[in-house]
Amino acid sequence: MARIILASGSPRRQELLQRIGLREFEISVPDVEEWYPPELMPEDIVAYISREKSQAVQAPADAIVISVRCV
Repeated sequence: MARIILASGSPRRQELLQRIGLREFEISVPDVEEWYPPELMPEDIVAYISREKSQAVQAPADAIVISVRCV
């Protein structure tokens, strides 16, 4: 099974993964400023920041990186 990496230090995010049955995952808190281009729509802001966070995590190519941003 591929490594699963949660790109968040949020205890709530960890709890949500555990509630859906994921017990084995690593936590890697990315050092990313939550900045985004001002012209983005709210749904695009979420995708933009999540992508920035997931790309900031050092992970092997076959790892699954989970990054979530809520608005």
